[in-house]
Amino acid sequence: MTTASSPLDTRLRRLRLGYMAQTFEAQNADSLANNHSYLEFLAALVDGEIAARESKALMKRIKAARFPVVKTLEEFDFKFQPKLDVKLLKTLATCQFIERKENVIFIGQPGTGKSHLSVALGMKACQADYSVRFTTIQDLAATLRASLADHTTEACIQQFVEPDLVILDELGFTPGRVPGRGVDPVA
Repeated sequence: MTTASSPLDTRLRRLRLGYMAQTFEAQNADSLANNHSYLEFLAALVDGEIAARESKALMKRIKAARFPVVKTLEEFDFKFQPKLDVKLLKTLATCQFIERKENVIFIGQPGTGKSHLSVALGMKACQADYSVRFTTIQDLAATLRASLADHTTEACIQQFVEPDLVILDELGFTPGRVPGRGVDPVA
């Protein structure tokens, strides 16, 4: 057996094959015990590296999305909202609406699961290799106001234009609205 600082380990890390560097010894032992061919041994290492990279990329997309909490469609209690069209939500979960550049708007009373469903669709989008950005309308307004003050508006807008899917939550909870006009006054 080799040590953690073996020449092979070092070369694998230099090639940025971290999963292979961590597991080649165990995979070698397993392949020897199961009489795997060299190609089977190599395929297992490559498959593991691919899976590790895909998992890491998914975690990066989820972190970049800035979800307040991680929610999934599988966790949603559809019995709690029996009027929801489950088939439509499952269709939305395919993320084809993103490819077609369509909007999805959840409208309803507070506490009905709109945020949960929004985050869950965002998670499905992350799993389908889409970039996602979650924010509340209040945070978006505050960020835009701050960017006006420090002259970074273009960069600010770019962070909401670049993602494949932008989720704006809490549209109905915008503070400071002028009654009857629906306008958020600028201070």
